[in-house]
Amino acid sequence: MRGRAAFWCLIVAIVASGTVRQFLLRKTPATTSAIKGAPSALQTQASATNAARGSVTAKRPTYGLSQPVTQHNVTINVPSGATVILASLDQSAGFHDLRLSWTDGATNAVTPVAKVEAVCDFAHITQSDADASHSPAFISLTTQAPQPAADNAFRRISETNVTGTPLPNKVRRFRAPWFYQQRSFDRYIQASALAASSRVTVFAEVDSLDPDSPDRISLGKLAETIVEMVEGGILRHVESRIGPIVDVDDDGRLSILLCELSDNWLADDPQEPIRGCVRQSDFLQPLSPFEGDAVYLDSRISNRQQLKAVLAHELTHAAVFSVAAQSPERHAGMPNWLNEAVAHIVELEVCPDSPNLRKRFADFHRHPNHFPVVQPDNASLLATRRGPSRAAGCSFVASALSGRSPTDLSRLVATAMQHPQPLERLTGRDFAEMFRDWTLGQLTAYRLHAVNQLEASGETGESLSLAGTSFAIAAAVDQIRSLQLEFPQTARLQITVVETRPSPGVLKTAAESGSPTAR
Repeated sequence: MRGRAAFWCLIVAIVASGTVRQFLLRKTPATTSAIKGAPSALQTQASATNAARGSVTAKRPTYGLSQPVTQHNVTINVPSGATVILASLDQSAGFHDLRLSWTDGATNAVTPVAKVEAVCDFAHITQSDADASHSPAFISLTTQAPQPAADNAFRRISETNVTGTPLPNKVRRFRAPWFYQQRSFDRYIQASALAASSRVTVFAEVDSLDPDSPDRISLGKLAETIVEMVEGGILRHVESRIGPIVDVDDDGRLSILLCELSDNWLADDPQEPIRGCVRQSDFLQPLSPFEGDAVYLDSRISNRQQLKAVLAHELTHAAVFSVAAQSPERHAGMPNWLNEAVAHIVELEVCPDSPNLRKRFADFHRHPNHFPVVQPDNASLLATRRGPSRAAGCSFVASALSGRSPTDLSRLVATAMQHPQPLERLTGRDFAEMFRDWTLGQLTAYRLHAVNQLEASGETGESLSLAGTSFAIAAAVDQIRSLQLEFPQTARLQITVVETRPSPGVLKTAAESGSPTAR
């Protein structure tokens, strides 16, 4: 009896052991998620691929123990009248917490220069050296545009005297993008041609509209204005700067579709509405019946200057994707941040007072340490990529190309299709060198006098949140100070001490800016 009980105990133990083993070794089921609040009509459609802006990519969280971040401490003496530029060369777009402690007067406990240079990119220069080394400031919304070289003379954009082209009796279906809650979707639209020229046809979704209705008449006038602007000089200028836009669907014209692109066209929405879009997939073979060389514009654009700026911007994307389509590398492309910077450069050439960039530049100047120049394609939300970082990226790339041949913009695009660091390869300069020149330009150019600046807050110190590839400026004062800096190694800190006495009204104090920190 006792032996039988032992036998059954053994059987139960074996079964239990196998069950536990099977439980521990089972495969983890795939995790699925639904987009809450998305329109039901959109939930059944595939997600649109928007290469110009990148799609949001969710990453699986890491549950392992995080590695400790190495912290560095350096102390430097800052001469009277000198300004300190703190910048991060980290290209991950992550934020780094720095601690700044100021003390009046010089200190003997300074960190040797060799040690400072071992933990960061350090330079101590004079104002004359800064003026000689940094690239001239690029045009902005507050300055006159410089005259390009004669071989790339900018043509004045005309909106009149466009030779009329018979309107094709054409109806076409599009796979149009729709942006909702930071995600992109597809929706299929049947649209009719409203206006045309030798190079473009403008379509709109008008089947449900009465021909004499105000909305239908308004769309027709908008389509005609687009044709006038495109043929009046915008398309010619874009192609002279980047390259020709390819006709991948062999219909003889670039298609422009007027439709609603997003749900954030409300007056109280804090985000800029999405006014235009171009997808790289529309320029790649093989095409689906709904694809082809196309530009999507929001039909609610009403401001003429805004329309001109958006057209220049989106046509530049179309030209960039045309270069990619002809590249030997399949699915070649350039980083989204660089693609947008190039498009904004051409946009400002066509429309120097672009309404689409005015607020972005103002926000960037107000908090330059918040907005990274370089943003990995999957590093942030769509709203972040579309914000003031666009102004920072545009300004930086323009600074890097300043003084070079006008053809270098198209060469940059072509280089980006084959090399991971196109700016460095094209210019032959290190990123750190170009970044320092750019920040010096932000400091010295009077047009950016509104850049917010830090001010010493005594021995209590101050904290600074510095985004990767962003910068902050510590304002000059009329006395010698010592600065103790604590910063993480991941910041890849760049420190530039510029010995200069600030001009009245150019540098702002903490009292004038309203805060001693730049968080």
